[in-house]
Amino acid sequence: MYQSTNPIIYLFFLCLIGYISQIHAQSEINGVVKDNNSLTPISGANVYLKENNKGTSTNSSGYFQIKDLKPGDYQLNISHVGYTDTVFQISTSASQNLSILLKPDSIEMSSIVISATRTPTVLEDVPQRIHKIEKETIQEYPATNTDNLLRMIPGINVNRSSGIFSRNSSVTMRGMPGASRSLILLDGVPLNKTAGGTVNWHLITPDEIDRIEVVKGPGSALYGNNAMSGVINIITRKPQKNIEGMINAGYGTFNTIKGQAILNGNSIKKSKGIYWKLGGFYRQGDGYIIEPEDTRNSLDVNAYLKEGNLNGLLGYQFAPGQKLEIDYRFYKDKRGSGV
Repeated sequence: MYQSTNPIIYLFFLCLIGYISQIHAQSEINGVVKDNNSLTPISGANVYLKENNKGTSTNSSGYFQIKDLKPGDYQLNISHVGYTDTVFQISTSASQNLSILLKPDSIEMSSIVISATRTPTVLEDVPQRIHKIEKETIQEYPATNTDNLLRMIPGINVNRSSGIFSRNSSVTMRGMPGASRSLILLDGVPLNKTAGGTVNWHLITPDEIDRIEVVKGPGSALYGNNAMSGVINIITRKPQKNIEGMINAGYGTFNTIKGQAILNGNSIKKSKGIYWKLGGFYRQGDGYIIEPEDTRNSLDVNAYLKEGNLNGLLGYQFAPGQKLEIDYRFYKDKRGSGV
């Protein structure tokens, strides 16, 4: 019989035995996740180890398993919607079989309050169809006029046939004929004209708006016959910092230019203080002939525009929800009707 005495061969076999032993020394973690009160299994709970980002989720029986772990200390994290997140410090010197109880945790969402109902009211308490257009949506939507923002709400019809060159824009709701049956508010103040109920939609620009609240359905008991089809409340942005401002400008087709500047601020401390806002807007464009080419005559000319507004706000807040404001707006325009 041949016997080798080469030390290199002995060293090789020792390393091989050590490697095989290390493989077999790897362990696993498994267990069941249950509800702390009812002891029923929780399906879909997230289970992961922070140190190596290994994780899994529980099956329909609440069971989970994480394999091929090196011996050591780990932080085991268990989470599920509606339950309190739970963290365990465990050692995996050997296989672990755990029974984990999660405590139910209620999630309270902030109540949505609208003010188009004359007084601030929690949304769930309003027995009417409500729509809100938030500030983030207004910033993303490419609206050149405020009434264009309302096109995204079902049940509202916006008639602006010539875009920014239209002399008038009509907004109707719920199939009611005539814009006078839809009440339009600016920070709670009616914009509808006494004669005819129309609204000058050029008076306020989209950049000034914080949100728009729309209450569909009769509101005559609160506001009179102008609110037969519903109420649209446009709420402007209020100053949030000591001083802040915005300047923008643009150029478009038909040699249309526009510019706008807003400067505002507040000195509110401990829920009391003064806030203010100054703003201005100007836009003009050469326009175009709105009459179809085959029916034009010598009297048809471009429907052009020149418009501008200035506005100022001064307010004092006595306490949260209690304030006094003075708001002034000046608007002037010159528009060609195309004739």
